[in-house]
Amino acid sequence: MNHIDDSGLPQQIGPYRILGLLGEGSNGRVYKAQQSDPQREVALKVLRSAGLSGEAQQRFRREAELLAQLEHPGIARLYAAGVADGDAGPVPYLAMELVRGTDLLRYAQQHQLDLHAKLALLAQVCQAVHYAHSRGIVHRDLKPANILVGEDGHPRILDFGVASVAEDAASMTVAGEVLGTVPYMSPEQLAGGARGSDPRSDVYSLGVIAYELLTGELPYPGLSKSTVIEAITLIREGRIEPLSKREPRARGDAETVIMKAMAQEAPRRYGSAAELASDLERFLRHQPIEAHPPSAMYVMRLFVRRHRAVSAAITAALAMLVIGALVSLRYGLAEAEARKQADATNAFLEKMLTAADPAQDMGRDLRVRELLDEARRQLPNEHDPAVVASLDRTLGATYLSLGEAEIALEMLERALELSAAAEGEQAQRTRELHLLHARALVQQRRYDDAQRELEALVASPANDDAQWRLRFDARRQLGISIMEQGREDEAEVFMRALHADMAARFGEEDGPTLVVEADLAAMLQMGGKPKEALALQEKLLAIQTRKIGADAAETLDVQSSLAVTLADLDQSERALAIMREVVERERRIYGPTHPKTIISLQNLAGQTAVAGLAEESYAQRRELLAAALTRYGRSHARSIDALAMMATQSSVLGREDEAADYYRQSIEAAHSDPLLVVNGIIPQHNFANWLLKRGRPAEARPEFETAVADAIKHFGAEDWRTAAFMANYGNCLSKLGEYPLARAQLERSLAVLEKELGPQHDRTRDTREKLRAVYLAMGLRAEAEALPASVAP
Repeated sequence: MNHIDDSGLPQQIGPYRILGLLGEGSNGRVYKAQQSDPQREVALKVLRSAGLSGEAQQRFRREAELLAQLEHPGIARLYAAGVADGDAGPVPYLAMELVRGTDLLRYAQQHQLDLHAKLALLAQVCQAVHYAHSRGIVHRDLKPANILVGEDGHPRILDFGVASVAEDAASMTVAGEVLGTVPYMSPEQLAGGARGSDPRSDVYSLGVIAYELLTGELPYPGLSKSTVIEAITLIREGRIEPLSKREPRARGDAETVIMKAMAQEAPRRYGSAAELASDLERFLRHQPIEAHPPSAMYVMRLFVRRHRAVSAAITAALAMLVIGALVSLRYGLAEAEARKQADATNAFLEKMLTAADPAQDMGRDLRVRELLDEARRQLPNEHDPAVVASLDRTLGATYLSLGEAEIALEMLERALELSAAAEGEQAQRTRELHLLHARALVQQRRYDDAQRELEALVASPANDDAQWRLRFDARRQLGISIMEQGREDEAEVFMRALHADMAARFGEEDGPTLVVEADLAAMLQMGGKPKEALALQEKLLAIQTRKIGADAAETLDVQSSLAVTLADLDQSERALAIMREVVERERRIYGPTHPKTIISLQNLAGQTAVAGLAEESYAQRRELLAAALTRYGRSHARSIDALAMMATQSSVLGREDEAADYYRQSIEAAHSDPLLVVNGIIPQHNFANWLLKRGRPAEARPEFETAVADAIKHFGAEDWRTAAFMANYGNCLSKLGEYPLARAQLERSLAVLEKELGPQHDRTRDTREKLRAVYLAMGLRAEAEALPASVAP
């Protein structure tokens, strides 16, 4: 360090000419400086440390060289490091990229960003943090002031890893001394020691930044004026105000994600910044987040938000549909010929049902789907058109209830062709068939075709209650279609009008009227109006309890929906109490292994996890797994899901060996049946990632290979999901040093992702950076430089 000018600033530090002071912090001063070779302005950080030994200087330079390898569009580059001669001895400095922009909080305020825009920015920051973590570098001083957003709207992280370098350069002698900014430091970082260098410490800081970004306040406001000891006490004894209390628009998944990132115990946080980024991206795309256990009800709600539809729950087994078909055919057709057709249909269905008899199938327990598929295969052997039409209708309706809209459409269209000339009473059944067909079109998102068919039904004659109900049901499906197309306000108005018309004709407490009211409540809840939804659900619950009793299936369904709404309104204690009651009632009424009990137990396990009751959620998932295995056996999609859920929760609780075992069991179960392999692709990929994140790439490799091969088979090589799996497989190969193979996987992946998701999609950008790193590792600098910059959209 040379002469001091009149402003009190040094004129020169090493090879850098000082132009001005940019800032000053606990680690040192930051100057704006001019570098002569190459010609550029830099941010020169001079660390508060002097008298470094020769060994310390070498260690400092090695650390700085490691940081200089960080090449990511979201991280300000470290150009060089050195030690200048100062008055008090050697003074370490870092020459960094000079980033022009506004700090994160001020940028969000100036541009009046909404919740989604703020979280989209944060997701970009998380991806950059993960990039550094994957190279063994932890920031340790993440805060809004260290994140600048340029005029292009893209965030850049400053001082990445400088805290570690500064600590090393300081040669600290005081036990327990820590570096960082207290309000953003994790509990373990405040306590000092090696745990403060865990990547999950940065995850905590990102959670605090997110909390402040959304609310304008710190989760523990008193920390800004606290000593380290006071801060540790405040965090351990204090309680964070729920995010939604300060920012109601964050209620639900956004709150779940951010509060998980700020969990006091590191194992309860996200395992990496990438996992946090992934959940933020899922929230932004209205997809299920990992932080919330994927209960059936929860996933259904998010599917509706993503596709803007009110989806029907699968509540009927094949046997019940068959019974309904027998009754309607026997008593709905009066003439002798019709009864003859009914008998033929009954015989066919009875033949299919005998396949479930152990004596008829060598003791094998057939699944509903197998019975359906076998019935469909046998249909060509039937020659009576009326019988075929009835069977197509019954089986088509069943496939539709199972979400197999494509198969359902094929069968229902054939039934319509065979029923085209129907008159009189049969004409009403044909209209009912059209209603089923329109529902299948909605599931296939063929909205225009569905609308034409439904509007024709709405305009059909209505001379009795049955015909009026069919018209109202067609209007209900129209409302669902409108909702699914994203026209929420229009759908709400539409359903309110339908409810009023049904109440006027059939009464407020008529069964179908209450169904529409429940639909309306669901729309309100999903549309961000939980208080209005709550009022309707409480009214429905009172009516159902009085009319059909507290133990009726419909009443329990309303209670489950009510619990979800209460959870969204941050009334978690009441929500949990209701769900616990629902589960207890269903255990008593249906038994512990009934599908309804299993679904409710999944929902309860999800709510207890969100409430931070990790051990209780774990116990409920164990019960859920036992019930699924008893009910369905290991080779069943629901059992595979339950095993994967146990793996996730075991990992949350730090039971890593157990988590690995559950992952392996879910994968083994999926590969026990060719029809189930597709259910095991995601668990196998997640297990591979789990291994990779724990530094076990050699073990992860065969898991990735299988997941990619199965994805190619079931999704296709040009599917973005397959490409995403390939990218992670390529990353694994890179960590094993197998760069040519990694290059091949990443190049294939990037080509598909650019085509399917676009060049600036997060997955595409991340894959491009992985490929750039492989090129550089192979010495292919020209190829690396030829890749376009990964600029966030």
